[in-house]
Order: sequence, then structure tokens, then C-alpha cells
Amino acid sequence: CQNVWIPQITIFVHLHLLGLRYIDYMRLVLGGKARELYQSLDTVLDSKPPPAAANKPGTAAATTFIDVLSALLREVAMAVEQDEQAITSTFGAAAFLDVVVGVQAECDSQGLRMLQRFVEARRVAQHVNVS
Repeated sequence: CQNVWIPQITIFVHLHLLGLRYIDYMRLVLGGKARELYQSLDTVLDSKPPPAAANKPGTAAATTFIDVLSALLREVAMAVEQDEQAITSTFGAAAFLDVVVGVQAECDSQGLRMLQRFVEARRVAQHVNVS
């Protein structure tokens, strides 16, 4: 009777480990895409537009941050949406939630990096009265 449970436990452990590897894989994929987006952001910001044009609505410098963050969020949504059914049917709803949390953590990390670049580029600290 005890031997019946050993294969089930083994399968459970393997599936659990596969799920963790999947989360790591998704974070790696999103991290790579975020690095591409960040590099495109740097390219636009380093092109040094004239100061008067840098903050005008509609210019490349003004819309780049919106575009890059939107693209990152779109990548997260597509990654989660495309594999939702397979993850839920194979690992269960709880595993899907784990994937979403892992992917969201990567998005938060990469988004923060982009926002820090925004603060640097727009010299936010100089415009804010820091006591």
C-alpha cells in the first residue's frame, strides 16, 4: 500500500520542479525582452535632442518611457495569457498563480530600472524640493 504513493510523490516532485523551472525560464525571457527595451530607451535618450524639444509632448524623448513601459507590460500579459491553460491543466490553479507572481516580480524589477532611468533623464531630483 505504501509503494503506491511513491510514484505519485515522485511525479508530484518532478512536476513541482518543472513548474519552478518554468517560472525561472519566463523571468529569463522577460528579462531579456526588458533589456532590449531598456537599450532602445538608452539609444533614444542618448541621442541628445535639443533641450527645448526634450520635454515636448509627441517627441521621441517624451513618449519613449510610455512606449517602453507599455511594451514591457504587454510582454507580461502575453506571456501569462499564452500559457495559462497549459499551466492550469498540468499544475493547477495555484501553480498558475505562482507563475503570475514570478512574472510580476520580474516586471516590477525591470520596470523600476526603467523608471530610475526616467528620473535620471528628466532630472527629477533637481525639480523636486528635497529637504
